[in-house]
Amino acid sequence: MADIVQTHRGPCCKTKTPCVARKDADPLLPAKFAPYLFALILSGFMSLIVSGLVSYKALGLVDGFFGIWMEAWAFAWAVAFPSALFVAPIARKLVARVTAQPNA
Repeated sequence: MADIVQTHRGPCCKTKTPCVARKDADPLLPAKFAPYLFALILSGFMSLIVSGLVSYKALGLVDGFFGIWMEAWAFAWAVAFPSALFVAPIARKLVARVTAQPNA
């Protein structure tokens, strides 16, 4: 039987059996890609939300709003992803300066 990594019995579970994540599940990508995947996903969500809000604020709910929003999002994401990769190390250094470091 596979090793259990996590069990959960939260309000989201409708059954009495716990949700189980298995340790032997194969990851899709090697861990070295995690920072890039994180930046890709985060920049995608953030640019989607911000471009939608800005498009709505500028235009209102006009005919073709969804297409306009998706076009704006594609452009915003193309800028946001490389920006996130560039800014992440700077942000990490700033956070390290203003937060307490754990005692080693």
